Amino acid sequence: MLSNLLNLAICVEFFVLFAAKFLTNGSPTEIDHKSETLDVNIEAMVEDAINWAHIHGLVIRTKEMNLKNDIAMFLPFALFPTPFPREKFDEARAVQTAMQLLYFRVASDFEFLREHIQSVAASEDCIRRLLEISQIVHDEGIKQPLTVVVMRSAMQLLYFRVASDFEFLREHIQSVAASEDCIRRLLEISQIVHDEGIKQPLTVVVMRSDYMCDVEKNEHTGEPVYGLKQIEVNIGQIGGFFNAPCITNLHRRTMAHAGLDTSNVFMPINEPDAMVVDALIMAWKAFGDKDAIVLIVANKLYQTFQNYKMNYLLEKVSKNKIKIVQMPVAEVGEIMTLDDDFSLRFGTQKVAVAFYRSQTGLNDSKRFAGQLMIERSTAIKIPSATQILSAQKKIQQVLALPGMVERFFPSSNEADTVATIRKTFAGLWGLDNPEDEATKSIIQNAIDHPDKYVLKPCREGGGNNFFSEKIPEKLRKFSRAELGAHILMQKVTPFAAPNILVRPLQDVQFENVVSELGIFGFLLGNVHTKSVQHNVQRGHYTRSKSQEAQEGGIYGGEGVVDSPLLF
Repeated sequence: MLSNLLNLAICVEFFVLFAAKFLTNGSPTEIDHKSETLDVNIEAMVEDAINWAHIHGLVIRTKEMNLKNDIAMFLPFALFPTPFPREKFDEARAVQTAMQLLYFRVASDFEFLREHIQSVAASEDCIRRLLEISQIVHDEGIKQPLTVVVMRSAMQLLYFRVASDFEFLREHIQSVAASEDCIRRLLEISQIVHDEGIKQPLTVVVMRSDYMCDVEKNEHTGEPVYGLKQIEVNIGQIGGFFNAPCITNLHRRTMAHAGLDTSNVFMPINEPDAMVVDALIMAWKAFGDKDAIVLIVANKLYQTFQNYKMNYLLEKVSKNKIKIVQMPVAEVGEIMTLDDDFSLRFGTQKVAVAFYRSQTGLNDSKRFAGQLMIERSTAIKIPSATQILSAQKKIQQVLALPGMVERFFPSSNEADTVATIRKTFAGLWGLDNPEDEATKSIIQNAIDHPDKYVLKPCREGGGNNFFSEKIPEKLRKFSRAELGAHILMQKVTPFAAPNILVRPLQDVQFENVVSELGIFGFLLGNVHTKSVQHNVQRGHYTRSKSQEAQEGGIYGGEGVVDSPLLF
């Protein structure tokens, strides 16, 4: 234990010197280890950080007791913020509102969604059922035109428009629906709603767009050249709203203990918790009934503390004017009722806003019935079924094709917005047409050079990716339907920096880590008129992993919660 602490003390000293270089506009190539002794008690610093995490709610239930609150453990975290290029951080923030508008427009284009999600729905039951629900709502007619999209700036605008284009979604999700049951069911729901006619045109898009800082060497000077590459778009079951401000504040404490600058210029203000509460209150007010409730659709998961933090903050900010009801989607159809005018009621009270915090598939008839009831109602959905469909990786891949972003930003005045969005795209390739010569070529290239690619399932949510030697194995084995439910993505070479990783019941580790930067935002708009009432970017969330690790999820991978140290 003593030798481990001595080694860790050297590692902390190295990090402090490394960070100090960045804070004075240095570069990682200039860092040399020095033998200066720092007045830092390493064991006390780690212990203090763990205690702080427990006291301030940076905790989850244990997997062994994930349905009980008796025992909690701290989330794995980085002891210090990880350096991240300021220019790329600013780019990610700047593009968020345009991306939100794009996905708002995509989710409003039912024909687009239906066309492009079919390949996923064919094999993914959840997506198929969502598509069914969307079709019903589309055919019935929209009862509530307001929508709230939570995402990031230019990206928010993009996805607002994507989610508003059902025909686009339907067209491009078909290949995924062929093998993804969840996608197929989502498509069914969307089709039902589409055919009935949407009863609530107001919508809120709440989004987190995730990026990595790609590093290439200038061929003439050898200096690093940084690029921002979008990894995925998250709409719906988004994590990090309440972990992000916690880890930022924890890092301000550890940086101060190490004698480093903690000013906002290096560690930007981070308030996604306040943002999501603002989005809920704005949607509740837009509904126009002071007695209406907010429904939190959530199962009992081991991340549940974050859900309750949101509930408590919503009660506090609204001064207890907003009543909150939380229940799993499977119970909605049994407990709630749908009036002839499509008002969703909990007892005598109307539901103003339905906010999904967990989505566990729609293969169960009760879950399907519950989500269909919500989608057909006048409640403002965060997110709607079409928004969930628009966030599938298949749509992310389709939008990277020539002319697709331009479909949602057709005005010549929006050319700069299109360029800003496209600049973030990594290489993306669909696999739903394996007889096509271009598809054959990219599949063969991935088999021959698997280290250049990541093979990803089309469902939103992260994880379950294939790397290295697994890629040729899967590409040779997959059926046509399974190919349609996956995409190939360019493997980026992310910027790496040293940090100290603290995990429950494990020794503290000093490693080179790579970070994934998530940018939050939300958009309030009307899917009938395509008008936007509110579109903002606010807050960020960093997850880091060892440079050698593959999956970087906090709950299912090797990741830790982190924050950026801008240089």
